Amino acid sequence: MKRSIHAYMGLALGFLIASSNYYILPYTILSGWLGGWFPDLDLKYRHRKGLHNLIAAMVFTSFIYIASYALYSKFLLLTRDSPLYISLAFIGGYILHLFFDSLTPRGIYVLYPLSKKCLRIASFRSDGLFINALGFLIASTIIAIWLIKYTGFNIYLKILLQSLK
Repeated sequence: MKRSIHAYMGLALGFLIASSNYYILPYTILSGWLGGWFPDLDLKYRHRKGLHNLIAAMVFTSFIYIASYALYSKFLLLTRDSPLYISLAFIGGYILHLFFDSLTPRGIYVLYPLSKKCLRIASFRSDGLFINALGFLIASTIIAIWLIKYTGFNIYLKILLQSLK
């Protein structure tokens, strides 16, 4: 899957995790986006091994939690629960990235460096139209549902649909 679609899916997950908590929404969106994008930083070095595993996901999520907790405790910029939500968005985006990369022929090394066993669930090309369109559609649907549920977007949608009749 293309890096931009991975990041977009993480961003969409940030909407879901924040739900109606608008105060932390920018942080969860950013954190989810970062989690979806981050594993591809190993493109030049041991790609699909160095950062495409659960151990790296847990380590970097710990850093995200500590950093967001420091923001909360030192500057009171966030609510007390914010570090948890921000960390969930990050690891959620990260795990989504890992899952969709496991659908490619190269697969991922889930427990690297503890195990060199590769996980391949399917054989979709990472630059293929189907897998990228599917990721885009899932993320867009999540964002649309969030907009309808937590904003006044559904009212505008009803007005638009009535005007089309």
